[in-house]
Amino acid sequence: MLTYTFPDPNIHSAITYKGTTAPDKNFPSTLLPDIVELKNKHIIFLDQTHGSNCAIISEPTTSTILDTDAVLTAVPNITLAIKSADCLPILIWHPSGVIGALHAGRQGTQQMILKKTLRLLKSQFSITRDVHVLFGPAICEKCYQVNPSTNEHFNLLEENHRQALEVFPEQHVIIKYAGRCTAHEPEFFHSYRRDGKGVPMNYSVICRITS
Repeated sequence: MLTYTFPDPNIHSAITYKGTTAPDKNFPSTLLPDIVELKNKHIIFLDQTHGSNCAIISEPTTSTILDTDAVLTAVPNITLAIKSADCLPILIWHPSGVIGALHAGRQGTQQMILKKTLRLLKSQFSITRDVHVLFGPAICEKCYQVNPSTNEHFNLLEENHRQALEVFPEQHVIIKYAGRCTAHEPEFFHSYRRDGKGVPMNYSVICRITS
C-alpha cells in the first residue's frame, strides 16, 4: 500500500498494489490497516466504463455509481474508491473539504475527463484556486505503445497535466506525481498491458475524516 499526504491531516488517501486485498465488505479494515480511521466509512464505488462522466455525491450511498469514471464530494466520512491497472488514477483535494477521484485511461483522457471534472469543481463548488491533484501510479509513455506500425506512444501523465492547466492557471493548481509505472514494476503493481485480460486491479482511495 502506498499512502499519500495532503496538507489537511483529515485527508486520508492510499493506493493498493500486489499483496493487498481488493475492497470488499470488510474494506478498508482488511485493506488499509495503517489507516484505521477509514474503518466503517461509506465507500463509493464506480462502474467505470472508460468514459468521462463525473458524479457529484451529496449524501452517503452504498450503491455503485453507474457509467461513471470520476466522482466529487464535499461530504465528509465518505471514501471514494477507483480501480486501475495501467490507467491513471487521480485524486483531488481542496482546502474547502471537497475531494475527488477519477480513472483516466486513454479513452477517458481523450474525452477530457480531468478537464470536465475540474470544470465541475469550479462551477459546482465555486473553487478557483488552491486545487491539489495527485497523479497515481500508471503506465508510462515508454511502456504505452498504441500503434506498433508507427511506434506511437501515449503519455497519460502529460495529457492530463495539460488538461489541468487548461482549467486552472499553474499558480492555482498543485500537481504531484507518484512517479511509478504499473507496467515495468511487476513486483508492485497489476498491469493489464503486461498481464492481460482478467488481471486484478490496483485501488486508489481518498476520504476526509471528521469523526
